[in-house]
This record gives sequence, structure tokens and C-alpha cells, in this order.
Amino acid sequence: MRRPLWRHINLLASLVVTAAVLFFCIVGQVPSTPPLGTAFDPSTGIWKITATDARATSMTLTSALMKHSATIDFSKGGIPTISAPDQFDALFAQGYVCAHYRLLEMDLERRLGEGTLAAVVGKTGIASDKLQLTLGLKRTAEAEWHALSPTSPLHHLLIAYSEGVNLSISTMESHHELPAAMTLLHYSPAVWTPVDTLVVEGDLAEELDYTTTPADMALLEKSLGKTKVAAWFPTTPITPQSPYDPGPYRKEPLAPITASIPDSTLTPAVSHPEVAQKSLSAKISHLTSATTRSTDEGRSLLRYSKSITASIQHFGASNNWVVAPSKSENGQALLANDPHLQQTLPSVWYEVAITTPSLKLSGVEVPGIPGILLGRNADVAWGFTNTQNQATLLYKEKIDPHNPSYYFYEGAWHRFRRLHYEIKVAGSSSRSLTVKVAASGPMLKVHKTSYSIWWAGALPSHDLEALYGLWQSKNATDVHSALRHWSAPTQNIAYATNTGQVGIIADGIYPQIKAGTPSLPLKGTGVDAVSGTIPLTSVPQVENPASGFSVSANQRPVSATYPYYIGTVADFFDPGYRADEIAARLSATTHASPTTFGSIETDVTDQLAKSLTPTLVSALASAPLSLSHPDEKAAFNLLKDFDGQMSATSSAAALYWVWFGHYEKNLFSPWWKEDNVPVRQDHNLKISRETSTALIVDLAKWTTTTAPANSAFTLPDGKVRNKNQVIIEAFHQAVATLENRFGKSTTWRWGKLQSRKFPSLTKVTALGYGPRGSGGDSFTPDAADGYPVATVGPSWREIIAMGQPSSGNAPFVSLGVYPGGQSENPLSPWYETWVNQWWSGKSHPLPIPGAKPSTSIARWRMSR
Repeated sequence: MRRPLWRHINLLASLVVTAAVLFFCIVGQVPSTPPLGTAFDPSTGIWKITATDARATSMTLTSALMKHSATIDFSKGGIPTISAPDQFDALFAQGYVCAHYRLLEMDLERRLGEGTLAAVVGKTGIASDKLQLTLGLKRTAEAEWHALSPTSPLHHLLIAYSEGVNLSISTMESHHELPAAMTLLHYSPAVWTPVDTLVVEGDLAEELDYTTTPADMALLEKSLGKTKVAAWFPTTPITPQSPYDPGPYRKEPLAPITASIPDSTLTPAVSHPEVAQKSLSAKISHLTSATTRSTDEGRSLLRYSKSITASIQHFGASNNWVVAPSKSENGQALLANDPHLQQTLPSVWYEVAITTPSLKLSGVEVPGIPGILLGRNADVAWGFTNTQNQATLLYKEKIDPHNPSYYFYEGAWHRFRRLHYEIKVAGSSSRSLTVKVAASGPMLKVHKTSYSIWWAGALPSHDLEALYGLWQSKNATDVHSALRHWSAPTQNIAYATNTGQVGIIADGIYPQIKAGTPSLPLKGTGVDAVSGTIPLTSVPQVENPASGFSVSANQRPVSATYPYYIGTVADFFDPGYRADEIAARLSATTHASPTTFGSIETDVTDQLAKSLTPTLVSALASAPLSLSHPDEKAAFNLLKDFDGQMSATSSAAALYWVWFGHYEKNLFSPWWKEDNVPVRQDHNLKISRETSTALIVDLAKWTTTTAPANSAFTLPDGKVRNKNQVIIEAFHQAVATLENRFGKSTTWRWGKLQSRKFPSLTKVTALGYGPRGSGGDSFTPDAADGYPVATVGPSWREIIAMGQPSSGNAPFVSLGVYPGGQSENPLSPWYETWVNQWWSGKSHPLPIPGAKPSTSIARWRMSR
């Protein structure tokens, strides 16, 4: 019997591909790619790695670095419960197990922050390395480690975690079990140090609150003019929101900011730099040697630690809320948190439980940072959302035109500090980088203009000490006491306690300046310098609210009467639609439960859509002749029944979103073209996402007001348009767009337009998940941030019940889930463990702090 033609084609294709792979592996002639033949060695290559990591078996380990012992029990889903007689051994074991399952992720994160990506990924990492070396996350981390007392408990715990990581690295190396990507790239990870942990912490801070928005605003002001910028980008929102701290407020003296940006020490001031050059050189040399001595001392601490073992991104979407026992179905205090971050495989989170006599934790850690960041202990639960305040200031330095090595500050000339770096590049020659540092911070070019950057995240902080305090908190007083140490990123920290206390406090650094407009670049001469921060007693906060609940969803946390500057609508603040929806849901219930919370976390109601649709329908109803087309009539009927639900199966949601895109474009594009405002191909602003989002608030206000005319609708050439004309035009365009893509309106679905994707950190498409059609959008509580493919969304959903239930009621079970699995190995059964669970809105029970695991599929024993 003759074989079908396709079988011959497949055979030929297989032979060609096999020959190509063999040639590639042996010769390695693809530019910047090493020969891969050794990676497939059966005894040392990736087959051994995948076979080892894909199984969970009990084992025993010994290390002279441990004080006593530890056990690690794994659940079916791969959640480790670590038990030890003291904190040192517990965090040592945590470092070991996290590195075992997430070493590549940890190494990439520290390389990102330390500016050493190019050394392993080649030229594509150079731009990132330059940015990170300029911002100086590692300089900050080194300063933090140097300032930490050797007698501090945290000092010892950072060492413990590091040594656990290093034991895992050395074990994997000796058994040829390093992550496959490292084997393919022919590199081994350096030893892990406490500085690396502090750098990873800095990565997270940078992702959440570093911004160059003042430069964007300067660009807009130059294009649109001051009048339009002031009207379109006000300090306080023009639409009502749901601040969790509505006031009243009191204004207190500013708290000093005692930390300074590393390597921003002023060189001696002089009147004429060209005359005093020689004398300055000697003094600068003295300062340099002093700095070197300090660095050497820091390195000596790192050597002690080592000797024991021989793309700026910002996302304005997270939710948390708390409900008091009085509003809870069974009388327990309830907390929910779902931080919206990049959704990747592996996840940014690793779930863990830790039990010692003094430490009982359950939640998620950021791989590379010990303990947990989100979760609970035996007495207190907590969750974070980004406060979104302005934490970055840009300064335009006054530079000496005759000698650009000097800038003017506080009445005198100073010489820029210069830091020199060599960026190693895999497969290419190294690159040199010189970073100039002024009193306000390092110099960075933004929109072709150089500014010095003052960023709260660059200040040496004590955030891990604050976390250490949270781990041991027993009540709200302890929470507030712990947060005295928190600096950056500023977070809305929600908490619930066993005694029924609930609240939210937005602790951290809020830079206040002497003069100037902080939303725009400031003068670098010192007149606009930072003068302090808002004292802890006056930061946005609420405790035991009278309503019985409180919500933080990145909205502005205070009202317009708040007496301190925290940022403008053009910074990070969310328009508030998620907060409004969550608050409405909680207001409507008197018996909140985990089921209630779960339905809110997966809520795809778009309050913006709900508010705009009546105006849209009214405008279309006023122009019946425009609805002569059959599909336009059907589309109109879809909108009449649309309730703002952005569900994947909704035809109306698809129509609304496409209409909204055309509406926004038709309204603003003429102004962008007239004023030469830089835009992307999708006609949105080619600057920060936050600045673009601010315009949506304007659009919503202008659309829902009763007057049909508005200066923004009028074209730049003076031709008058009213909002109804723009609305109707966008409707025609939306129907045509959907018809061209999908055909009749009966086939339109939001899930055909919008999808979610969880890409692999390795950038290998096949190792990611999706894209898969999805509900939700940027403004729904279940956020799908990014269109048409969302890669930002709920990265971890937790629902935690605290305290004893009221009489006769059963206690609620605390729940959690993230879209991924515990292992970064694609062949491991723990790679995508909870993706489908997360997708369907389900969760799994969190380990109970301090309790022995009910089941254990594998146990690791660690001892001296």
C-alpha cells in the first residue's frame, strides 16, 4: 500500500531538521550562539536536568553551615512547608528550596538589577544594563548591606538565605543539574550574596514606582501648551473616586529624609572651577579614596558571607480590601489582595510556609527575597497595592558652558562624580559606560534631554526590616510600628488581625520639595530640592472604618483637600473604576465571605463602560438615519442591553471596546497632529502609559456632561464638532471594523479580540501559555491590562480569614492561587500547576501558619 504524500514530506522535513540541528549543535555557526552539542550530553546535558527536576522525591541533605536542622514537606502542588527549630535554619532551607526550583529566575532578576544581563544574553541586554548601572540599584543595595549592623537579626537571616541558595547552586553544579538555559548559554551562576537579595528588592521597587513622567509632561507642555496641559492633566482628578482616607486631615511638619543617594556626595564648592582645578583634584582624590575604603569595608562583609560557602515597566493595577467582622458572614475579619503584575512562567511568586518557634508564615515570596512578601502569620494578614504617588523627580542641571564637568548647586559650582563601568557582552566586545552623578542623583537622557534623577527607590532603605516586623506582628499597633521602616515603593498595605482590626496604611517616602512644580522637571540649583517627606501619622490611612470595609485599587487614596503633594493624574493614579466597582460590591453585601471575595476578584465589570454606554445609546438614538444598515441596527440593539460586563463571550463588549478606541482616537488625534505630539501607530501618546490613561478621565467627564459642545471636540482649525458627532462617527467605524474582521454581529465576541498570555521568562514562545481569549480589560477588577494581548493581570489572588468565627459558625478557609506553578522547569509537573485553576476563578487552601502539613508527597531533611 502506498504511503500518503504527506508522510514522505514529513520524513524529508524531519531529516532536514535533524541534519540542521546536528550541524548547529556541533559547529555553532549562528552569530552570538555557542555550540550546543554538549548541552545534549546524556550525562551532563539538559536531559539529566529535566529528568531530575521533573520528579519530587524524599531526600536527606547535610551542611556544616546549618545550626541545627530543618524539614521541608511538599504538598501535591509543590508548596513547601519548612519547619526548623530557629529562624536561621528555616531561611537557610528556604534559600535552598527556592533556588532548586527558581534559580534561573533569581539569577536573571539579579542580573537585571545589577546591569549584567548582556554578559549572558548578548547585545540585546546592553540598553538594560546601561539603565540599571545609571540608576544604581546595586550601589543602593551595597549601601544598605553596609549600613546593616552585623548584630541585627536581619543580617544573619540574609546570610542564612544566601547560604541556602549557594548550597543549592553548588549541589546542582556538582550533579550537572543547573537550569537548562544556563547549560545552553554555557555559564554558571555566581554565588548569591545578601546584596543580590537587596538588588532583587530594588528591581520590584523600580517596576512599581520609578517613572520619567515629568519629562513626558515637559514634552506635552512644549507641544500642547501650558493651558491645555493644565486643563487636561490636573493635579486632582476631575471625576469622583473612592478615596479610602477621605479626611479630615491635619498638616504636620515634614519628616526628614535621612538617607542619601549613594555616590551623590558633593565635591567641594568653588567660585571658579577653571581656577581651582588643581586644588579640587586633590580633594576629589581624598573623597574617592574615602569612598573606596567604604566600598572595601562593604566588600569585606560580602567576603564574610561568601567565605562561609568555600525594561522600566510600570503597571497601575492591583486590588486589596478588608472587611471587618461586623460585615463578615461568620464574624471573622477578611482580607483580599490581588497584585496585578507581569504574568509570566515562572511566576514572580513562589508559595511557601515557614514554621519556627518565633516565626509562623504562609504566603508567597519573591524568589531571591527571604520570608514572605504577601500572606499572613498566626495573628495578622497583609496585602499590598501600589500607592502610585510620585516618587521620582527630574532636575535640569545648570552646567558650566565653559567646563561641562561642573554644575551649579546651592550657590556654588561642583564637579560631577563620575562612575566608570565595563559592560561585558556575550559574543561581542565589552562596552564602557561612564555615569555622571549630581547632588540630586545620576544623569540620564530622557526624550533627548539630560536630567539628574532623584528617585526614592535609590535611597538606602530598611524595607526588609519592615517586612521582618510584619512577620512577627500580633496586632495593628505592631503593623504600624513595623512600617516605620518602610521607604519604597510606597504601598497601600492592608491588614486584618485576629482581634478583628482592619485597615490600610500607605507608608513610604513622599518627596516634598522646597519650590517648583514637581510634575515637571525642576531646577537643579537647589531651590527646588527635596525638603522632606510626609510623616507617618499623616500618610493616607484608615483603621476600623465605620462602613465596615476599605478598598485600595491604585486610586488616589485621599480627597482633593489633602494638604500634601503626592502626584497628579498624569503620574500613576488609576482612574478609579476598579475601586468604584469593588466598593459598590462591598457596600451591597452585609454578609461577606470568601465566595463573595472570589466573585469580586474575578469581576469583569467595567464601570467606565457602564457610565459611557447610556450617552452612547442616547447619541445613536438621536440620529436614526445613521442606523439604516442592518448590522448597525443590530449593533445598536446590543448596546442598549450592555451592562458593562466585559465577558469573553459578549458581543456588546467587543463593540463597546472597538467604539471606545475609535472615539478616543477621533477626539485626540487632531490635536496630536496639530501640535506635533509624539504618538504610536495606535494613535495613543508615545510616552508613559500613566499619562495616556489620564486622558481617559477627561474623556469620561466630557462625554457624560449634559452639554454636547466642548473645546476639545472642536477641531484645531476651528471647525466645531460636538460630542454626539464624534460618538456617532466612531460607532460607524467600529461596526465596519468588526464586520471586516469577523462578519455579522452574531459572530462578534470580546474573547476574539482580547486575550491573555503568560510568556516564558526565557522568551521561548513554546514555553509560555496562551494567548487565550479572555474577559476583562484595563478597568475591571479582574484586570486584563494590555490590548489585544494582556500580559499584566492578577499575579496572585489571596483571600484570608482572621480570628475566631462568631458563635455557631465554622471558620473560613484562607485561599490563594497564582497562574503558574512552583517550578521553572517546563518538564516538571509543577510548571503550570495552577493555570487552569486560576483561569476558572478557583483557589487552593493556604497552609495554616504553624500547623503541620496534612499531607506530604515528599520530605527533604536538612541537618548539620
